[in-house]
Amino acid sequence: MKIDIIIASAAGWDERRKAPLERLVCALPGTPLIVESKVREHASVWARNIWRTIASVEAPSPSLPGGWIVLNDDVEPHPEMVPYVEQLAKLLPGEVISLHGNFPSMKTVADDGHRLARCYWASGPAMWFHRGAAAEILGWLETVPPDWFGGEVNEDGVIASWLWSKQKPAYVSIPSLVRHDVTVPSTLPGYDEHPHRQTYIDWKDYPLRAWSQDDVDNAPYVPVPWVKDQAFAHLALALRGVVPLCGICRMSPASYTNHNRKTGVCTDCATKIASCHVSGARQLESPAKPRGAQVAPGQKPTFALAIPHAPWVKGRVQSILGLLRTLGRTTTVDVAGAMSKAVSPEWAAHCRAFCVFHEKEPCEFWSERIWSWFEAQETSHAVQLQDDTRVPENFWPALSALVQAFPEDVIALHSMHTGARALAREGIHAYTTTDGLVGVGYVIPKSVQPAFRDFRENELKPGARHACSEDTVLAMFCMATGRRIVSPCPTILDHDLGVPSSAGPERERQDFRRPAVTWEDLDVLGGELADLEKKEYWLAGGGPTHLGTFYPAVEASCLMHCRSFTMADAERARMDVCPPRFQRFLRMG
Repeated sequence: MKIDIIIASAAGWDERRKAPLERLVCALPGTPLIVESKVREHASVWARNIWRTIASVEAPSPSLPGGWIVLNDDVEPHPEMVPYVEQLAKLLPGEVISLHGNFPSMKTVADDGHRLARCYWASGPAMWFHRGAAAEILGWLETVPPDWFGGEVNEDGVIASWLWSKQKPAYVSIPSLVRHDVTVPSTLPGYDEHPHRQTYIDWKDYPLRAWSQDDVDNAPYVPVPWVKDQAFAHLALALRGVVPLCGICRMSPASYTNHNRKTGVCTDCATKIASCHVSGARQLESPAKPRGAQVAPGQKPTFALAIPHAPWVKGRVQSILGLLRTLGRTTTVDVAGAMSKAVSPEWAAHCRAFCVFHEKEPCEFWSERIWSWFEAQETSHAVQLQDDTRVPENFWPALSALVQAFPEDVIALHSMHTGARALAREGIHAYTTTDGLVGVGYVIPKSVQPAFRDFRENELKPGARHACSEDTVLAMFCMATGRRIVSPCPTILDHDLGVPSSAGPERERQDFRRPAVTWEDLDVLGGELADLEKKEYWLAGGGPTHLGTFYPAVEASCLMHCRSFTMADAERARMDVCPPRFQRFLRMG
């Protein structure tokens, strides 16, 4: 059997890779083939070069038994790697073999005594390609959307999807036959802190021995921790054109919430336009210096209310007038044409500042004007309500009680997590998420607003405001700064879906456009409207239950658009999962 070795190297443009490459070459028998990038290249360039090189070398004698050990230039091979790989290749003809097991469940499998596992993820630092595999991958890539392999998709992701398309997982060597030298800086920004850069099944912990057919027959299947099998299946549909690919990352199917059905957005990306084109952007002035008091113990909060209004959309004028009447503000015109405004005692007691923002302009501009206006007000809290919301008659005292219960928290009034229904039935009237916020209605404390402004001005990358909706920006801020978002259940807001969306009919087909449980469900829950006006009501059941991360898109948005949000931060967000008993309520992949 002929064993060839090929190395993907960045030493041509990264000086830090030269010494590791020399060390690796010295550790290998014979002379490996080195494919060196002269400039920084995405995997869609250098990996194709590797695969084309392998395919061209194999072309004269395609039936010759053997294959290729494919290595990155920053690995340390086991001294007997080649003979061990040869043994595995003979035992597993026609199989891809991962030589670097890089997630925790591999350790569990190894601890159970297994010496092989099956998994769709072949880790990039080292793998075995049987003869013909490289040509097969290149041929398969011709059948998928041409822009899929690029951006967020790296070579190991391509190999995983190719393996899934054949329903043929790779085998994983236990222990790993290479170590990834993490002292060598990654060529991928943010990957130095990636939690899975090192193997979990090092040869010092799991001594090597000869593999047997029993090891093959008993190799357990290990799911990929960061890509569910269901997600692989949906992606396969997208790559075959059955459903659209995400128009942002071009790596995932557009089959979940927060997506445009034609162009598509997946749950692993922020709601943003493809390619992040920034057109017609203008420099925004820094908002006014923060002023206004916090809520002292025993004091009631005061509110600045902003309503973004789209009067050019049918039904929006009637909707905002109805909302204002319920909130306690009315406008009348007498027979002579004189206009007068009146507010209820509840409005006067709680709402100290009010503004309708009705200019037709891009989201990043009207939302920035609202947030800057919030900071300029002498109130303890800021409230945004869209013009197509409905609220209960006691909205102000209920909101006051809710804010007194959670005075320093961002509050998402559009409580769309369907687990909220179960919590409300159990007498728990609030929950928290890492990122679950929709722009229909929310509350921002005065104490949080300066940090939010600093996040927008200094943490977001250029183009982020244009690419992301305003609620995504606020959710990103909460995730990136570790602030949990509180949501009431039942909530004191409803989204009137009878009013056309200002974003068009495609938006109207999105999931979670209405809250899961509202004040109108109190008769079923066994409560009364007056209960909402008590601080203790919102703290019932021991306080809010944490339901983890709601939108995987927000974590992806932070990675794409935040300067200091790392892969380690993303991993922490992914680990913040919804408790199992509420996961069945979620309808996302």
